[in-house]
This record gives sequence, C-alpha cells and structure tokens, in this order.
Amino acid sequence: MLARDEATERLAGIGPFHDVHPCGRSDSAKAVGQWGTLGEDRLGQPLAQADLRALGRAIGEHCAAGQTVAVGYAPVAGAQRLDPSSPVAGTTHVPPTAAAAGVWTGAIPYNGPMKIASWNVNSLKVRLPQLTQWMGETRPDIVALQETKLEDAKFPVDELAAAGYRAVFSGQKTYNGVAILARGHAPSDVVTDIPGLDDPQRRILAATVGDLRVIDLYVVNGKAVGDPKYDYKLDWLAKVREFIAREHERHPNLVVLGDFNIAPEDRDVHDPAAWRDSVLCSVPERAALEAITGLGLHDSFRLFEQDAGHHSWWDYRQAAFRRNLGLRIDLILLGDALKGTARAAAIDRVPRGWERPSDHTPVTLDLDI
Repeated sequence: MLARDEATERLAGIGPFHDVHPCGRSDSAKAVGQWGTLGEDRLGQPLAQADLRALGRAIGEHCAAGQTVAVGYAPVAGAQRLDPSSPVAGTTHVPPTAAAAGVWTGAIPYNGPMKIASWNVNSLKVRLPQLTQWMGETRPDIVALQETKLEDAKFPVDELAAAGYRAVFSGQKTYNGVAILARGHAPSDVVTDIPGLDDPQRRILAATVGDLRVIDLYVVNGKAVGDPKYDYKLDWLAKVREFIAREHERHPNLVVLGDFNIAPEDRDVHDPAAWRDSVLCSVPERAALEAITGLGLHDSFRLFEQDAGHHSWWDYRQAAFRRNLGLRIDLILLGDALKGTARAAAIDRVPRGWERPSDHTPVTLDLDI
C-alpha cells in the first residue's frame, strides 16, 4: 500500500484528482466517511444519494483490497469517457497508468458539460424574475452579468442564493455594474479594479470559479466616433488588454466574457453598410478587440457557427427584435487551453421575447471539463 505523498507523486500527470487516500480494509460506509466533500460535484452541488452510495461501495471494495484510492472530478487519461446517463460508470474504470502505479482510480459522478453564460440584464432590479426563471430552466454553472445598475448594498444576494447561486459583484447606482454568479460554489480571488486604470465606473470583475479564471467585462459604449467617450473607450480597451494578458499568463484556463459593445465582423451586424464606421462597428474598435483575441483567446460562438444573422442585442425601437435588426456584441472568449473542451455555443433568444425584457439576450458556452 502506498503512502499518500508517494501515491500523489506517482499520479502526477494522470488526471485531475479530488484527493488521494491510502486505506486498508474498510466497509463502504467508512470509506464514504473518510472523504469529507465526496458528496459534491465539481462545483459543490450535492450528489444524488444513490450515486454517492454506489461510489462508496466501489471505494469500499478497493479499500478492502488494500489499494490506494484516487477519486477524480472528470475522466482521467486512459479511462473510458464517463457517460452522463450512467453517472457512476467511471468508478469501475482502471486507467492502465494508474493501475501500474498500484492505484485504483474512480470518478465523482459526471454531470455533463459545464455551462457558462453572459447576460447584460439592463437593470438587475427589474430583470431579477427573468434571470431566476432562465437560470432555473437552463441550469448554467457560471453566469456573468452586466449593467446590474445596483449599489453593492442592494445586490439581491439572498434571492440568488435561494436559486442556488453564490455571487460576487461590483456595482454603482443607476449605471454600469457587473456580477459573477456560480451555482453552489463561491467565486474567489476577486478583482474589481485593475492597475493603470483609474475608473470609478464599475465595469470589470475577475474571479476564480473552480479551475476557471473568469473576467466579466462591460465595455464602454463610446457614444459616437470622434466623441471624447469614444477615445476613452479605446484607451480603456488598451489597459484592459494589458490586464487580460497578465491574467492569461497566471491562469491558462481563462474565460473573458461580457458585453463588449463591439461587433467583431460585418457578419455580426444586421446591416453592415448602415453601421460602417459607426460606433460599435468602427475599424479602431474592432482592432482593439482583435488585440485582445490576439492574446490567445477565441470567440467561442464562431467555433461552431459561421453564418451571419446571429445577434445578441436589439434596440427596443422599430420592432428591431421581431425584424432581427441587431448586433452580436455579447461574447464569450476562451483561452487556448480551453478551446479543445468547447462543446457548444449559443445565443438564447427566448428571454428577449419575454415580458419587460432586457435589450440583450443570454449567450452561452458548454465546456467539457
């Protein structure tokens, strides 16, 4: 039987493990008791008792055989991919590399891809019912919000906790405001102000959720090309790019998302000729966005969908939503390290058709991590 430190060392490079535990003879009840947080999934959500009991039985069997047990949050190298329809299937797979190290490897029940979302709610006070309804129906793991328009003291912490979400936020009265919500997991290592940018407007929020570093942005609108606010937007983007570059170096599993107030290409605009050289679509703004993606970030939506006609924002006027006269300005960018884990990206148009909607609609990304 391996000592814990030796087992951990031998397992290096095999996979992401919850913990390593050397145990001798044990029944399943004792085995489960020896794992403090084994009853949670990768984001801290409670597991079904039947799944936990099945995993406990498997742990007990291998403990009884005198093997060291390692339990991972996800399939590990050499193991058969876990089937979400059979949550405990991974508990019987023994990767050859782990077996060679004298270690039995199980897996905490796999709950399918992680869903990440971004939504400019255009007043969280007004849109809280829509937000909680949408989260209840779609069950995203992480939600980044923009334009919360709430002072921190008035942020609906309790209401969101009742919906199953922990929140960090940076807000102000009437304008701006950003927040990151995580289902059953408290975001940590929070940043609200970045070096070199003295800005009282609450537009930036970074936090760690599980293995991901998440940066939520509500980019300056710019008002009009040539306006002082437009020049400020370009300077703001340059300073934010520097911050993102540093964060990406520290956190390869990086997601940058939010309302960018920039349509990346003409295919993201309902009428490119009408919007050409206008704010949100001008060449300098697009170049600033390209400077950010040039850091090794990818527009997740364009990993899956290449056609024009997909928008995330529509003006309230001129029946713009019904006529699909919109722009795609809400983006989820992911770093090189995560690109291979992307499984789907979408624009959920449904909430835009609800009563009292935001002028934006949620955008989502599914990651298999």
